[in-house]
Amino acid sequence: MNSCPVQVAGQPENEETKAILSGIRQHSNQMEKIMTKVKEIYQCEACGNVVEVKEAGQGELVCCDKPMKKQ
Repeated sequence: MNSCPVQVAGQPENEETKAILSGIRQHSNQMEKIMTKVKEIYQCEACGNVVEVKEAGQGELVCCDKPMKKQ
């Protein structure tokens, strides 16, 4: 069984279904990587600004035109 809970209800997995589910898993993993989480700390390597995430969201934090680094 796949680790991803997404399945086509009542359908056995065929190659097309496996490819679709694989794409969904990859997208999910990529989105998780670019989502901020509450209480995470980020710092700008250019100017030193530090931020703490108060509300989770998608995207990356940017300062001085560069992505901020998670601490």
